[in-house]
Amino acid sequence: MNKAKTQLTQSQRVQRDALKYERYKDQLPLILQDEIDLFGIEVHEAFERIFTGDQLGLTVSFIKGNPYNSLAELTSDIKEKYWFDVSEDNNDSLLLPGKLNLQFRAVHDYLHYLYQQPFDFAGEYNVYKAQRYFHSSKVGRKILYSEIVLQAAYCTYFGKFSDKQKVIID
Repeated sequence: MNKAKTQLTQSQRVQRDALKYERYKDQLPLILQDEIDLFGIEVHEAFERIFTGDQLGLTVSFIKGNPYNSLAELTSDIKEKYWFDVSEDNNDSLLLPGKLNLQFRAVHDYLHYLYQQPFDFAGEYNVYKAQRYFHSSKVGRKILYSEIVLQAAYCTYFGKFSDKQKVIID
């Protein structure tokens, strides 16, 4: 007997993923260091592919504070000024220390622009789908899901970012 998979609504998916992020313990200690290192290499390579050379002629600046409240503001900076800002706030990631986390954010924000995806749960989910193509390993894609989709669900459901960053790979 074939059981049909039940499709969740977006609000059901947000609730499920937000509660998962809230209730699960951080699983970063369960990930092999080689897998974390590979994820970091993939992040750096994605940044280099997009921003190195004269292909785009785009400058990325790292600043304090939240530079954009909307996709329209980000798009305006890129189209009119050929640069965009990335927040360096809360950059104390154990997963992607220092510069790597900023590179991750730059790639992520640029994909918001490239695919014209808003800063809401649906937009974050669509950017995750685009960004996962830069990551080949199964664990790397699970980390990416945790870093983008689960955190976006948490913020959407609870109305704020979590006080503690976690990596959930289940």
